[in-house]
Amino acid sequence: MKSVWIIMSPEGGFSLNIFTNKGTAYANKERAEKELERINNWSKIKGYGTYELVELVVEDE
Repeated sequence: MKSVWIIMSPEGGFSLNIFTNKGTAYANKERAEKELERINNWSKIKGYGTYELVELVVEDE
């Protein structure tokens, strides 16, 4: 099994640009946690809600 970590917005959304492969989905948990911290710091300044990290587990075929 493999895991992917998704940074979920306060509204329950996430993003991934399939053309640039950039967004809020990460294969590396440590990188996702660092990005989550950066996003939440930005969110506090703007007065938005708190973003969360969600783990998705994918079964290998």
